[in-house]
Amino acid sequence: MKVHANYLRQVQSYRVNLIERQPLNNDSVDLRLRNLEATLGLLPLEFVVKSKWSLKDKDVYLLNRQHAGIDLLDSQARLIVSRSIQNSNLNILIQNAQPTQYASPFPTISSDLAVAQTLKDPSLRDYKLVSSAKLKYFLGAKATSIARLCWEFEIQSFEISPTSVLQRYAIYIDAHTGIKLEQKNQTFNLDTTYPDTIYGQVSAWVTPGTTSDTPQNPPSFESFGGSLIYMNGLPQNYSREDGSYEFAFNGSNELFLSSTLNSDTFEVIDYPSLGDSNLIATREFDVNIDAPPFNLIFNETPLETNTSQVNTFKWLLKSRKFAKSYLPELGGLDDQTFGVVNIDEITCNAFYSGSFAFVKSSANCVNSAYSTVISHEYAHHIVKSLGLAQGAFGEGYSDSFAMLLHDTEVVGEDFYWDGRDIRWPYRSGVRYPCVGEIHHCGQALGGFWWSLRLKLGAKYYEPFGLERSYLLFMNWTAITLGGYMSNGLLPDTITEVLIADDNDGNIVNGTPNSPLICQAANEFGLPCPKFIMMGKSKP
Repeated sequence: MKVHANYLRQVQSYRVNLIERQPLNNDSVDLRLRNLEATLGLLPLEFVVKSKWSLKDKDVYLLNRQHAGIDLLDSQARLIVSRSIQNSNLNILIQNAQPTQYASPFPTISSDLAVAQTLKDPSLRDYKLVSSAKLKYFLGAKATSIARLCWEFEIQSFEISPTSVLQRYAIYIDAHTGIKLEQKNQTFNLDTTYPDTIYGQVSAWVTPGTTSDTPQNPPSFESFGGSLIYMNGLPQNYSREDGSYEFAFNGSNELFLSSTLNSDTFEVIDYPSLGDSNLIATREFDVNIDAPPFNLIFNETPLETNTSQVNTFKWLLKSRKFAKSYLPELGGLDDQTFGVVNIDEITCNAFYSGSFAFVKSSANCVNSAYSTVISHEYAHHIVKSLGLAQGAFGEGYSDSFAMLLHDTEVVGEDFYWDGRDIRWPYRSGVRYPCVGEIHHCGQALGGFWWSLRLKLGAKYYEPFGLERSYLLFMNWTAITLGGYMSNGLLPDTITEVLIADDNDGNIVNGTPNSPLICQAANEFGLPCPKFIMMGKSKP
């Protein structure tokens, strides 16, 4: 007979392969138990069959370990026997199969004395004995090698109070010393106590895609990360990127949860002249009735002046996260800034001046707080953090950043009520050199980057082409010296991009994508530097 032991938590599983090829009866099961006891090093007759269940294709014997006819607590076993002649395997699951020494089976303290001593406890004086005391062997949670003889009985209180409803305990008293070995709670309720943790989900109705907030593109419901969660007026934690949140609970009955458009670096402010308050998601709960998750929703009944606030918060946060993922040490990105929305004293515009400003809709234009417009303004903050001059470079860089982040060649799609957009840099026809207004001339830089993004997409396929575009653009961001006067795109810009793309410290022998970079440069009026080996790219 072979025995294989697999430890599953506190239960040992033994598989016994029998030599005989015939169905087992009760006598042969008893014989196998005796053999198993010998194999495990247990005393003979420790396993006692208490009952038997007959299933469809097997019999299950319910066993318990005993010594001198006294059960060992928490030492049950299940013996599973197949009725099939072809399968003569016998399996046994045992709670405790460790060899055990036993105290004397003869008590020196009577059961009456054990019960009387227990009920003298002031906390148990209202309890009554509800089951007769029986002798058991006790190992306890911290199992030792010696099982102690004990009296086991149950007591119950019949009083009903806010803290005690028909409370019942199982008591274990050492039958030799009178010491209480354990008191087990036998009352099991539904657990309507206060949760240890408050958790839930923050969501919002936000303008989808890259187009503006219009009746043709109404807000959609989505998870909303980064907002600050308050409990009963005290700040607790920020919602995660997927909108989930959690924090420890203080145990009060009434629970007033709120969330504001504040992150560790941004705060969205509704323009004061409107007389409106900053958008807050709120909800009240009673923890005696309600249970988590406790969900919060921004802009539950979408309005333009509320949608603009959640849009601003979402895209300022995502724009910063994107930049920080490539330039984690660019300190200016950690500065506390503000996004002021719904400005009604001017129309058809958006601004950056150290903080961000977006205007309310008017007769000609939509509310400017959406997707590429917000990311464009955030990119001006990156230029400032780099210590570079804005001008045509700042406009071209900001267009490039917004187009790549949102993967669109349009900046300010559907900005005007008549369906016109703000800019299409790639199709603008603006090339180097450019003389004119900074937004106009900045399109040469934006067009160059969109051309390169298309070429990288064709070479590496998607989404790898877009990822290559991200990496190259942000590597170039770290080294660029910017533009000059009305030109955001310069001959030096191409050299900078080649250096950012290089992988061996020698751009003269080409870079992994130098042919594509030079092609994009040519499209916007710039030759490739003469020292580059044209047509050759490195792996």
